[in-house]
Amino acid sequence: MLKEMSEQNEDLFNLKDAGGGTPLHLAALMNYVEGVNFLVDKFAWSAFEFDNEGYLPIHVACKMGHVRTTRKLFQHWPNPEELLDRKEGQNILHIAAKYGNFDVVGYILLKPEVEKLINAKDREGNTPLHVATLQLQYMVLSCLVLHDKVNLKLINDNNLTALDIAHAQPKTHGRLRERLIYGILLTAGASKSVYKAISQPKGLDTGRALEPEQLERLKGMVDTRMVVATLIAAMTFAAGFSVPGGYNGSGSDAGYATLLNKPMYDVFVVCNTISFYSSLIAVAILHWAEGDLVSVLNLSRPPVVTALGTMSVAFMAGVYVTVSKRTWMAIVALISGITALFVILGLHIVLTRQFLFKLWTIGILIVRRLIRKLLEPRLGQQTRQQAATA
Repeated sequence: MLKEMSEQNEDLFNLKDAGGGTPLHLAALMNYVEGVNFLVDKFAWSAFEFDNEGYLPIHVACKMGHVRTTRKLFQHWPNPEELLDRKEGQNILHIAAKYGNFDVVGYILLKPEVEKLINAKDREGNTPLHVATLQLQYMVLSCLVLHDKVNLKLINDNNLTALDIAHAQPKTHGRLRERLIYGILLTAGASKSVYKAISQPKGLDTGRALEPEQLERLKGMVDTRMVVATLIAAMTFAAGFSVPGGYNGSGSDAGYATLLNKPMYDVFVVCNTISFYSSLIAVAILHWAEGDLVSVLNLSRPPVVTALGTMSVAFMAGVYVTVSKRTWMAIVALISGITALFVILGLHIVLTRQFLFKLWTIGILIVRRLIRKLLEPRLGQQTRQQAATA
């Protein structure tokens, strides 16, 4: 259809839309590879046209993550370092990293002729590594740090390395993605800027300020945890006096628990007591919370988890001691209680940021070593070929 339209009226292909885009911009946006091939071959000039956002068609393809379109457009540029957008001065690797397009980033990094793009800076001095860190694109960041040509120590115009930027983000947000970003850079060997103090006066910590939306989210988490801890304290307090089996009403043992000599009753009392006081500690921490809410949440997590775990064991022991004459019911109570305990502890371990952070960093180290082993034979062969040619 495009061929027929061009034969009838080529002037149609000189038109631009409201956003300043050419037909090639639209084809790149839609990943219309056949259309891109036709337009590039027939109207090569359109590959050099900017839209109102300052993007070339190849920038649009990188933004959308279209590898095939990017590959075709890339063939028409002998000097890829000249492919800069007009607004921020970013190259195609900057843009792919900015929008988290892992496939496009991988394709660009595998091309030897784009080595100059890897550590290139935009108008604010940010490299693709800085951009990926700022946009919290941890998959792209992982891809970049695995490349040997990426300089992890470069600073931007604010005298900040990528690690400096990542260091402020966990304090600001306290979320998993920010911690992953910081862990990836730290594992890869990134360092902080020695010039940071020049642009950031002593005592000024940009990571301390919380945006209203983030502050409300953290306050909601504090309130929810306060409710949970209070409920646990109330239930364990009541269970401490409404003991399984009740109390002796007469004789020398009047007022003592009926099941006092049962071993599982001891387990009930100990676990119920631990759960009660752990929840009280959590309530106290959350009640007098001031300042850094992230630190308060981190500090209150262990006593809440302890209270939940010991409360489940206390309930298991209480049920067991009252139905111990029914073997199958006692076994069900034990299995249920132990399962609940392991689920609570397992979720606490697996879902904590530190665990996922360590898991991710270990994965990065393993992949990096595998890539180096795979590339060593190829690099050795290239070195021998260059020596033979010389």
